[in-house]
Amino acid sequence: MGNNTSAIENVIQQSFGVCLNVKQYINNNNFNERYRIGGIIGTGQFAEVFYCHEKTTNHPYAMKVIYSTDEVSIDRIIEEVEIMKLLKDHQNIVSIIDSNIEHIDEDKYEVKMVLELCKGGDLYQYVLANGAMEEKIVQKIMINLLDALKFIHKNGIIHRDLKPENILIDEFFCCKIADFGLAKRCISSDSSNKVARSKSLCGSDFYLAPELVRQQEYGPEIDIWSIGVLCYVCLCGGLPFHDNRAFDLYHKIVERGVNSYLFAQPAWKNVSSAAQHFVQWLLESDPKKRPTAENALNHRWLRTSFAKQGIQTSTNPFNKAGHKNSLSIGVDSSPVTTQSYENKNHISNHVYDIYKY
Repeated sequence: MGNNTSAIENVIQQSFGVCLNVKQYINNNNFNERYRIGGIIGTGQFAEVFYCHEKTTNHPYAMKVIYSTDEVSIDRIIEEVEIMKLLKDHQNIVSIIDSNIEHIDEDKYEVKMVLELCKGGDLYQYVLANGAMEEKIVQKIMINLLDALKFIHKNGIIHRDLKPENILIDEFFCCKIADFGLAKRCISSDSSNKVARSKSLCGSDFYLAPELVRQQEYGPEIDIWSIGVLCYVCLCGGLPFHDNRAFDLYHKIVERGVNSYLFAQPAWKNVSSAAQHFVQWLLESDPKKRPTAENALNHRWLRTSFAKQGIQTSTNPFNKAGHKNSLSIGVDSSPVTTQSYENKNHISNHVYDIYKY
């Protein structure tokens, strides 16, 4: 075990520049004896997610099990664990409860993360089933997400993969941001506590900011853009930028931007001008002109008494028998459908369950 421990310790040192106590990762206090694993929730390319219970309290959780066969992926997983630990106390972020790394054989490791169990569905499932959402509900969702994003960015982290699939909602439309598998800690080396810039290309096609598509340096502003796309989707049930060919999609994101034509479509007829202005503000092509999460929270659309009213309902939104709003609002704003998320030419496969790695 000594050699195996040293290998992982080296990865941790490379990741964070310090030698962390590796015992917190390997066979963490009889980790496997503390939890009872139940049925499977979902599977991904590198992970499986199970229901689990803490044995002494019988408290339910979700356990994400990731299998690693190389040190690079171990590095990425440890980064995800550390980021989630740093952010776990915010009410609008899925909490990590526990974690462990176990050596399986010569080149394979098993990483387990015990996560807060969110029994509701994700925002993608809701929009797919119901189409456009009521404006007051979208306001509440935006307040939740921007408050969480303010906290994330304050801690020097960029999420880099904000999309409806990674937003969990409950019966009161309270939201939690999940899946930090692509998140990055970017604290500047000059001790200013500012978020450093990055150049690595990642994310989900429909939600990529223009500067990311151009492969320019970027920062937390890319998350604001993604929230803008997400808000657009919630308000009209369609995507602002869509094409079956990745090249054409990226061209629309970079060259066309959001213009008044998109808001002239029938789907926006009953959406307030304040909401439209909010979306346009977040989808500003120039990242320097995009608001911070804190500034966005102060937009007049989110400061109205209408927005501050609690959404009180005893009905699970995923059991609602409401009509499906199947929108067709022009070339650029296609309805959110399963098909629109499955094009193989895109960088990412978009149909991921919320806990998939």
